[in-house]
Amino acid sequence: MTASRGSPARRVRWRWRIGPLLLLAGMKLAAADPLVASWAIDVEGDAKRRLLRIVAVEHEPGAPVRLKAQIGWAGQRLVPQVVQVAEGEGGLGLRFVTPLGARVDVRQSPEGDFRGEWANADGVVRPVRLTRLPPGADGSPPGGLRYISPPGPQVPAACAAYVGLWQGDWVFGTRGRNWLWVLDVDAECRATVAAQRELKRPVQVQQVQISYGALALQVAEGRDVFTLVGEELRAHTDRYHLAAHNKAVYRRISDPLP
Repeated sequence: MTASRGSPARRVRWRWRIGPLLLLAGMKLAAADPLVASWAIDVEGDAKRRLLRIVAVEHEPGAPVRLKAQIGWAGQRLVPQVVQVAEGEGGLGLRFVTPLGARVDVRQSPEGDFRGEWANADGVVRPVRLTRLPPGADGSPPGGLRYISPPGPQVPAACAAYVGLWQGDWVFGTRGRNWLWVLDVDAECRATVAAQRELKRPVQVQQVQISYGALALQVAEGRDVFTLVGEELRAHTDRYHLAAHNKAVYRRISDPLP
């Protein structure tokens, strides 16, 4: 099938088409935070609307920023999606490949929406627009990395035991009470976690490996190390400067947030 003259759809050999973009590095992480929202996806020629729900900013020190998201038809159950964030002269760009193989390459406009191209797996390319939806207006069942996912049967028990919301008080300094979200763990004991100084839904998360019975988070000038002992998480700082050593005991609590 060849698109008729004047039709926006065309068949091409795919390439990322929107200018030169640089992967957004951790030093510009704050630029990605406002993207955590639900976005309507309108592909020209499609009567039904799709939904992209961005639930968290994922980063590791020195690595490009990625967005944990979900995608699907509006009003239906969504499936996991990873979105790449890029930055160019014209502003932020988003790039991702859907579970069905469509490639999406969009750039943010001055109005705040994203516009660009949707390329189906068969090579047909059409204009696409992503528009931010008001909170609670996406019409799809809740879910995503802001919420704790029970571990599956394939996850080793020693790693599955970390999943949950934990509250702890650091002994020294001004850190005080903190919360640790262990949102999910996979069969390889890779955990999605967020450490926070206030109790709210996570926006930024880290992917960490549980190894040798411990979970370690990268923080400024070192790591925070968490070890499960009975029903408690024993935490200590592992710093380049020994004078910064600290410790805490975390206990599991129920998720109190809507």
